[in-house]
Amino acid sequence: MTPGELLAANPQFSGNGRTPNRIFPGEAVTIPEETQFSKDMDLKRGRMKCASDCPSMVRFTDPSTDQRCRWNPTGAVPWKTLVSGQSGQVTAEISPPAKFACVTFESTAPGVAKVSPAAAASAVQTLTLEALSRGDTEVRAVCDGNTIATFAVKVLAFTLPMLVAKSRRAPGLNADGTVAADMLFGDYSRRRIENIGFPFKVSQAVWNLDSVKATTLFQIFRNMARNFSMGDLETNILAMIDRFEANTGGTYSNPKLTDAVRRHASTGRFIDDIRNQLAVALNKHQGDISKFSAPRELRLSGQPHFSEPIDIITGLTIAINDTWAYDVVLEEYRLVGDRCYSGKFKVILWDHFGLDEPDVDGSKPYAIEPGFRAWFILQHLTRLGYKPFLTEIVLDGYEFHGCFAQ
Repeated sequence: MTPGELLAANPQFSGNGRTPNRIFPGEAVTIPEETQFSKDMDLKRGRMKCASDCPSMVRFTDPSTDQRCRWNPTGAVPWKTLVSGQSGQVTAEISPPAKFACVTFESTAPGVAKVSPAAAASAVQTLTLEALSRGDTEVRAVCDGNTIATFAVKVLAFTLPMLVAKSRRAPGLNADGTVAADMLFGDYSRRRIENIGFPFKVSQAVWNLDSVKATTLFQIFRNMARNFSMGDLETNILAMIDRFEANTGGTYSNPKLTDAVRRHASTGRFIDDIRNQLAVALNKHQGDISKFSAPRELRLSGQPHFSEPIDIITGLTIAINDTWAYDVVLEEYRLVGDRCYSGKFKVILWDHFGLDEPDVDGSKPYAIEPGFRAWFILQHLTRLGYKPFLTEIVLDGYEFHGCFAQ
């Protein structure tokens, strides 16, 4: 377009002696149809006219600095996986670089994932992909209505936190759903207790089960507990006995007990098993945790127990010994690039602060301790019937990460 053509379309300029290339802020200008300034600048559409000047190639790459996770697409259509509610980045490299202004970007299903910016501002343009909902879309590099390059985007959707592993026994219950024997209370008559076995034959010479006072039995229980604990864990076991004496049942937790469990080697082995099984499951489902057969996706080989000689001395064994039940909960999860992942999980352990008959029938060495027999009588003798309770250990903040094969 020449200044004369623009002047002809804008007669308001002719009266003040100005040429149309001197336009001041706030003035309205009419741009004639199908005309253009020098350098192919299309003022009507606000971009370069590129019909005959599109770049020859746009190459999409992953900006990740972690070589294990870097997206290196092969095949006809490269792809990228995102998680709904999260975002990712891809770099568009435009060649030749001088023609970057001709390239725009679009998503074929913007309700699945949006791409920004909509137009290239440089020859190496970082694109942000915002994942919105589960599904598939394509992100395209376009020049004048023609697609130059494309890559597929798969968006996964799931709800966190997610229960990914659970013991076959629930807290307080057997696998068949009945109440665990060590959670029953007030269910033994005097005669039934006296007939348990040798340890209680000894007790008969000391305690009259029809008249022995609960305070006497609790004192014997506490004295024994002090012999099998020390430091913070002695404070813990005495607090557990206090709760037992309060007869409230329910659930108990203690940060010092939780710390001791977290530091224990048996817990460490359990955590390692969880991480290993997560890696197996994520590789199987290519990172799509919505395909987990929760809550039994992870095949864990065991659960923590605390019966080493040092545990007996310090007070961990008398407090929890073997754990009864557990949950493993996935709290955070992200895909890194397209081959890697990271996240956090927590473990909830439960045990029962209660005894059953095998604990005191003479088959276990500690049954000879009067404190254990006092504990059993307090819990199970009909006229006393103190309620056992659940001990809950919450271990959170465990990180996991890795890569899976494509």
